[in-house]
Amino acid sequence: MTAVFPYLLPLLPVVAMMRSDISTRRIDVRWLAAFAVGTVAAGVAEYGFRDAAIYSAANIGIFGAMLLALGLVYGFRRLLRYGFGAGDALFFAAVAPVFNPRSYVIYLIATFSCGAVWGLASHRRSVPLVGVAGFTFIIYLAVMLWTR
Repeated sequence: MTAVFPYLLPLLPVVAMMRSDISTRRIDVRWLAAFAVGTVAAGVAEYGFRDAAIYSAANIGIFGAMLLALGLVYGFRRLLRYGFGAGDALFFAAVAPVFNPRSYVIYLIATFSCGAVWGLASHRRSVPLVGVAGFTFIIYLAVMLWTR
């Protein structure tokens, strides 16, 4: 069992990115970098450096395979225009150290399910994916820390 503090490091940056993504559909690279540092610290504290690096590589591979499959199904031009921005992809790469691969897949499913609900409820053309993913991440942290 590790300390709670490393998991609190990514909270301020994720809240700032959520607010920015929902209101302006842009995220600041400085908040993204701070978030990445926090998630790496939390991943290393939880799993150790070696396992955190292995899990990060595996999770980024899982996300890349998912993007490849979506690009093949929907077309890459449409996916990049309406589906994923660079900030979204970098966010999902930055969050990778915190999860083992099984938990990462569950996190992705939960995030995209929340995104679908957001999209249906808001009737907007696109979903603020970093905002929804940040919300799902905060819920994950709360549940994980509550059940320790």
